[in-house]
Amino acid sequence: MFPLKNDDPPVRADINCKQNGSSAADGVPYNTLFTAEKRSKEMKARLPQGMGGGAQNVNGMIKQAQKMQAQITALQEDIENREFTSTAGGGAVEVTLNGRKAIKNLTIKPEVVDPNDIEMLQDLIISAFNDTVKKIEDTTENEMGAITGGVSFPGLF
Repeated sequence: MFPLKNDDPPVRADINCKQNGSSAADGVPYNTLFTAEKRSKEMKARLPQGMGGGAQNVNGMIKQAQKMQAQITALQEDIENREFTSTAGGGAVEVTLNGRKAIKNLTIKPEVVDPNDIEMLQDLIISAFNDTVKKIEDTTENEMGAITGGVSFPGLF
């Protein structure tokens, strides 16, 4: 029931009885029933377009969510099976990862292997690896955003 407001106009009992088909035997004051019905109609009139479809609207939303979930799952599998490659040092180091961020290939050109400068080689490997991980994350975010309409679902991807 909707609570009565102080500014609700008083309603005669005989009008209420005709309006809502209730009788005094129902045990509910006529003006309460009439005001509640009136408020219910007002509330429905204020709903945004497309809302208030009841079970049909909920079923449509569930179907849409299931379709989106299937698309997301398919995309996740697709990305996991792709390979992403980056280079560092002008192509001296090349790293290839799959979408699960596992290393598939690491190529190091012999001319960058200097036993006196191991730190430079380590930096090149780290740079190529981090760049490849960033490519995977950017691709995942962009392609998931196309499915979800840009809405982020924490923990999903």
